[in-house]
Amino acid sequence: MGNSGFFRIFELGGQEVIQKSPVHSMHILARSKAILIYSSLIFFVCLVSGCDYLFPPLKSEKISVSEAERYIGKHKGSPELVIIDLRPKAEFEKGHIEDAVNLDYNLTDFPAMIEKLDKGKRYIIYDNGDRNSLKTLELMKENKILSGHIIVGGLDEWKKQGLPLK
Repeated sequence: MGNSGFFRIFELGGQEVIQKSPVHSMHILARSKAILIYSSLIFFVCLVSGCDYLFPPLKSEKISVSEAERYIGKHKGSPELVIIDLRPKAEFEKGHIEDAVNLDYNLTDFPAMIEKLDKGKRYIIYDNGDRNSLKTLELMKENKILSGHIIVGGLDEWKKQGLPLK
């Protein structure tokens, strides 16, 4: 009887029959493939970029306490983030930023410990102030560790802002 692009209408045994055309099925298939490809592309971009729009990267070597707290909070438990406390072990045991590891700056083998760090990880470093953190950051750069950041003001500033210690 008629044809309307995606459907074909005809009469069969006195009754009107509507039949989907192959073009209609191909159109739906093409649309489904496009959605799948687009979704996969978004997933891949997010995976490769690390979802920086959700978790902004640290852009500076020197970060504020608030930047450090926000970044640490959003990456809690991530094996890619290592928080390093440079103070002596006795001070570390009295209180430190949660999940921090202690690498005592004053130990004679401290430079060797820095050399052994994984170059693919991100490090947030602190001591009581900034002095040893800055020296450690330079040592990290010498060892090709480029994702190091220090907390400006160190643990003293962290405490001033009333942030928790473990």
